[in-house]
Amino acid sequence: QVLGKFPRLSSTSILTGQEIAHTFSNVQVSFRDNSSVTMGLDIGGGGDDTCFVIRKGQKIIDIVKKLTPTKHKIIEEIRKLYAKHHFTILCFDKTGIGFFLREDIENVLPNSVDVRAINFGDKSPSPDCFNMRAWIYSRLRDWVRAGGVIGSEYSHIKQQLQATECFDDDKGRLKLIGKDKIIKEIGHSPDEPDAIALSCAYSGD
Repeated sequence: QVLGKFPRLSSTSILTGQEIAHTFSNVQVSFRDNSSVTMGLDIGGGGDDTCFVIRKGQKIIDIVKKLTPTKHKIIEEIRKLYAKHHFTILCFDKTGIGFFLREDIENVLPNSVDVRAINFGDKSPSPDCFNMRAWIYSRLRDWVRAGGVIGSEYSHIKQQLQATECFDDDKGRLKLIGKDKIIKEIGHSPDEPDAIALSCAYSGD
């Protein structure tokens, strides 16, 4: 703290202080010709904002967060972002209002886009994670550790990631603290990290 340096390890946050410092830095990222472009979509309900994240390979290249009072506003924003970025994978949270949107999302996108609906409470694809939410955040952590950069322009998200604490359950599986505890600490839902994690879920880079 005296020297203003981040600790090398954190026993609670999903990312260490060092990893957070790197991913929110101005490190330049070179894109390969075959770098995948993916969208992570955290759908807001009950007056919450919807968060759209575009990731290209090892860099977050666009984050849009806005109030979407109707499903048509969500679909229109997806259409605009596809026209701009031509993502090939879209992963969205199907809990709540998202449960009813898959067909509408698929209808506004080409058949070549792989649309995946994800329930954070579902069973993890990997036995070392407690549920789908923990697994998706483990994918975010893997992406950051492989050099993934969110960028200094989105440094306001730091607090949300720092508040996303994790631990091993009695079976040794990665488990995240409840979202209600994160909301209590920071005053709002961690929409951007959820969307970033979704963008990392099903992609090889």
